[in-house]
Amino acid sequence: MNPPAKGKDWEHLCAMSCSLPFSVLLMGLLPTRTMAWTSTGKTHAELINNLHKNGVIKSQHVHAVMLATDRAHYASYFPYMDSPQSIGFKATISAPHMHAHALELLKDQLVEGAKALDVGSGSGYLTACFARMVSKIQHF
Repeated sequence: MNPPAKGKDWEHLCAMSCSLPFSVLLMGLLPTRTMAWTSTGKTHAELINNLHKNGVIKSQHVHAVMLATDRAHYASYFPYMDSPQSIGFKATISAPHMHAHALELLKDQLVEGAKALDVGSGSGYLTACFARMVSKIQHF
């Protein structure tokens, strides 16, 4: 089966996609869609509020949970930068916008009293957020 007629734009796109990893192409689409990576803050509150302002955090519950879970306890060097951070042992803590996105997707399942298993929990940040999502107690 032959591809559609190739114009200059099609050839350029094919050449680019062959030379770049697929994940890089997808990452190029993410910032324009969700404003992720522009949510970095100087403080924890500023980071979380920027994620909310940029539409990454949509619900009040996820906002409150992330605000109660300070990344400085889980990432040593640049905890309020909206990017993955090294936690040593060739592992990283995911970017805050990824945590926010995961929590938004799971918010209807992570209700009070629910149980969750976080396999490969890394730093424990997302696990702490899960605990706050399913608990009446917000401070651990």
